[in-house]
Amino acid sequence: MNTAPLGPCPPWCVIDHARDAYSDPEDRFHYGPDLLLKPPAGSHPDNDPLPVLRAKLFLPEVPREKDPACIMVDHGDVYGPYAQLDVEKADQMIRDLKAFTARLQQMRDQLAETPKGQA
Repeated sequence: MNTAPLGPCPPWCVIDHARDAYSDPEDRFHYGPDLLLKPPAGSHPDNDPLPVLRAKLFLPEVPREKDPACIMVDHGDVYGPYAQLDVEKADQMIRDLKAFTARLQQMRDQLAETPKGQA
């Protein structure tokens, strides 16, 4: 096992790398803080809603094809499906989220115009 010293940690990394000092650089990663999108509290009748989307910046200590530097996006379930976004894919997702937000605003406006007895 290669126990080379840990390289400089990016300023956005939230991982405590103290235990990484003796691990193989191939197994070391930097993670940014979770960015969560979830419905407002109280919007589910039984409990607080789970995140709809979670994103975090991910950077392996040693660049590799299998786990590239990316923004990881998932549904808040670390064992569930996820996407790895490079800059181009992140730009596309941002465009899609803006279109989603515009459509959500239209739906909200339609709901606000609905007579109280029908809503």
